[in-house]
Amino acid sequence: MSTVQVSSPSTSPPRTKDILESGGALLFSGIGLIGLAAGTGFLSNIAAGFPAGTFGSFLSAGSVPILNVAVGMKVGAGLSTIFYSMIKMLDAENDHIEGGRPR
Repeated sequence: MSTVQVSSPSTSPPRTKDILESGGALLFSGIGLIGLAAGTGFLSNIAAGFPAGTFGSFLSAGSVPILNVAVGMKVGAGLSTIFYSMIKMLDAENDHIEGGRPR
């Protein structure tokens, strides 16, 4: 069984996924730094000045929903990149098996 290496520029993941992944990491780090700037610990919640809200509302947990969105952005973009790479590898392997004929 032969292995096929895919490293051409056309197989790199789309730029949107990179932007989402970087944005999620920056949002998470930014929320943590707000806690430090407020004189509390990294990723402080209500003590850093995030609103407590009313019980049952979306923003009743302070910074936690925002952190969940940031982690979701990072993980979702990472998984999309993995799936995109796997599809490209399968396409390259199928092209190799078919004798390199273009589709």
